[in-house]
Amino acid sequence: MVLYLYMWSAKIIFPFFCLINMLSVHPHYVGVAEIEYAAEKKQLQIACKWFADDLEEALRSSGRHYDMSKDFKEIGQDSVILAYIKKHIETRIDGNLFDMNYVGAEMEKGSVWTYWSINNISRYKSVRFSNFMFCEKHADQIHLVHFTQNKIRESRKLTCKEPVATFVWK
Repeated sequence: MVLYLYMWSAKIIFPFFCLINMLSVHPHYVGVAEIEYAAEKKQLQIACKWFADDLEEALRSSGRHYDMSKDFKEIGQDSVILAYIKKHIETRIDGNLFDMNYVGAEMEKGSVWTYWSINNISRYKSVRFSNFMFCEKHADQIHLVHFTQNKIRESRKLTCKEPVATFVWK
């Protein structure tokens, strides 16, 4: 009887759990942005992290297939990827829109980190950061934003319904 139950579970239950696991790549959609003001460089440094498969899926509408495990090295030279990211992320400093300069990218366990900078920033009172990456595909997408200035860190949670965070510094 025990052998029969073992055989039944091995043939039915195990493949069922494997199928469920394969269908759910990751059950949540979360991105992270780390923003830091580097006073000595007069630079706002921005690091963004996303699941690689979410970025690949978002870029499929361009008609090109991406494999971020290989293509992340080309982000800075790929106009489709840069255009998608810059279309969905916006940084305003004291109300003025600034263009993010691409610095680099790296892969980390199925996620893509991209690095950006905004140069020649001496002083500011507020930074408005908006991020609605992947919202066209995943209405439940969340972006966590952490901003550090003078060793003080503030965090905000962005959603597709509220994709903007404003950080005010005195």
